[in-house]
Amino acid sequence: RHTPKKGLASGVAKSLVDYARNMKKRSYTLDLLRIYAAFWVLCFHWSGRGGFYPILAHKFEVGWLPVWITYFSKTGLLGVDVFFILSGTVIAKSAIGASAKIFAETRFLRLYPVYLMSTLFALIIAPVSTVGLHRSDNWFGLSGLQFWVGGHTILGAAWTLPIEVGFYFL
Repeated sequence: RHTPKKGLASGVAKSLVDYARNMKKRSYTLDLLRIYAAFWVLCFHWSGRGGFYPILAHKFEVGWLPVWITYFSKTGLLGVDVFFILSGTVIAKSAIGASAKIFAETRFLRLYPVYLMSTLFALIIAPVSTVGLHRSDNWFGLSGLQFWVGGHTILGAAWTLPIEVGFYFL
């Protein structure tokens, strides 16, 4: 009788299957509220309030936007808090019934590939779109280790990742 080997690949496959099963328990209302909160923060940053906007080489005019978006975007920082609270609920729900190992694997597989691809994309477009970035640290940022040993990230929104990981340990 053939027994499958228990290695990293089988563990990853099991993690993905467990993640897919948890998707059935997903709350689409919470997801919509998280999208709303993320959009709120996006409006804040792209209306010229913080983030990487001040160092963009090519700024865009936002005066044509409707007045309600201007008022909406002024309070966009609150979207970060709303997003963290809702995401904490979703992540805690996904941890129910999962071992610490499976939970860590599924979170890594969900976060790191997107982080890696976003960082690569930012590294490609940054030289033509921004000024004043810490280019010496950007390639090191592909590993994600700069959050733990110090350094800069080219992705402004990535500041949330070490906070999220810290909450996993609570």
